[in-house]
Parts: sequence; structure tokens; C-alpha cells
Amino acid sequence: LYRVHEKPDAQKVDDFAEFALALGYRLESQHGQYRPQDFQKFVTQLEGKVEGRFLAYLMLRSFMQARYSERNLGHFGLATSQYTHFTSPIRRYPDLVVHRLLRECLNGKPSAEWQQRMQDRLPDIAQHTSARERNADDAEREIEKIKKVEFMAEKVGDEFDAIVFSVTRQGFFVELLDHFVEGFVPAATLIDDNYLYKDKTHSFVGERCRRRFQLGSKVRVRLDNADNCLLYTSDAADE
Repeated sequence: LYRVHEKPDAQKVDDFAEFALALGYRLESQHGQYRPQDFQKFVTQLEGKVEGRFLAYLMLRSFMQARYSERNLGHFGLATSQYTHFTSPIRRYPDLVVHRLLRECLNGKPSAEWQQRMQDRLPDIAQHTSARERNADDAEREIEKIKKVEFMAEKVGDEFDAIVFSVTRQGFFVELLDHFVEGFVPAATLIDDNYLYKDKTHSFVGERCRRRFQLGSKVRVRLDNADNCLLYTSDAADE
């Protein structure tokens, strides 16, 4: 079984590159194609920066999801042409499959029947283990969300530094720089001016003060409520 990680979707990476550029970080490409070394070079710009962890996280989200496959499709993230799990801190079933294949080879040349049997089974094993891994990841994210809500519920009324990472007509999503927690700022809570949503720039602009909330804007937010969405008011924002 190979651990494969295919090339990222170009549009997703372009969207991320646009967001990073709004923060002053450039992700270079070669003739419109992104290479592993382009991302490595980008990450070096983030060292020691407050928003570095957040940007690195968003960068990974623009990648394809790694999975198991009986076909060698390479591993983009590790910049290697072939990769598999042999030993890992968590003993995964794919590790054991590789061990069994090696053991059979070390014990002598496997028979043609055995090789055909394994060749027939490996696609199902790859699909099953990839699906189980995604289930485990989903469970981990749900638990993490619950713990974040429990943690933030004790901080209602507190203010935090945050960064805008998504804007919709209803408001915008922020990431707290210190706690790595996402929140939503409803447009109705922007009460210091009459803010208009701009489709082309995906931003809110105040009619009088011309203050702008857009991708990459650093803001000061106050926690109004903590639930599955983690809602925040923004009337405390003043940067």
C-alpha cells in the first residue's frame, strides 16, 4: 500500500495565494504550476510571525487529502515519488499490510497465486483504510470543536485579536490569533457605521468612515456567544 498525496487543485491554491498576498506573503508558482518547493519557500516567510500558524493551516487545507492506494501516485506534500507507511507512532493497519508483504518476500519468493490474491485485495484494503481514517479524523474534529466551545464559553465578554479569513453577505469569519478558534461576526453587529457589502472585493465598507473589513483584515473582536458556530460581535473592533 502506498501513502499517496496528489497535486493540489490549482483553483484552491490560487484562492489561498490571493488571501496570503493580502497579508503580505507571496506564494510563487512556475508557469501557473505549484511545486512542493514553492510551498516550502512560502513557509519560510512565516517563521516567527503571529499569523504564521494560521496561514500554514490554511495552506494545508488547500491541499488534496492524503490517502492509501495500491497505485503509486507519489506524495506531493513530502516531494517524494513513492512513499508508504512502514512504522509509525500509531500502528495502523496499512503498516501491518506492508509488514506481511515484506515477511512473505523474506520467507521466499511468493507464489504466483499469492501475488494475484494480494493484487486483487489491495484496492479494497486501500479504500477501506482510507475511509476509516477519514472517519477517525471527523471524530477528532468533532471532539476538538466541543472542547473549543467549552474553553471559550468561560470567556464570554472577553476581547481577542483576530484575522478575517472569509467574507459573506451575512458577515465574516475570523480566526483568533492566540487560541486558534474560528468565529463569525454578523454584519448586523457592525454598528459604528452603515456597512455595505461589495461583491467584487468580498468586503464590507463603511459609508462614512470608509473602514473596510476584507480578507486578511486584523480586527479586535468580543465574544458574544459560544456554541457550534462560536459567534462574535465586532463592535469592540478598533484596528
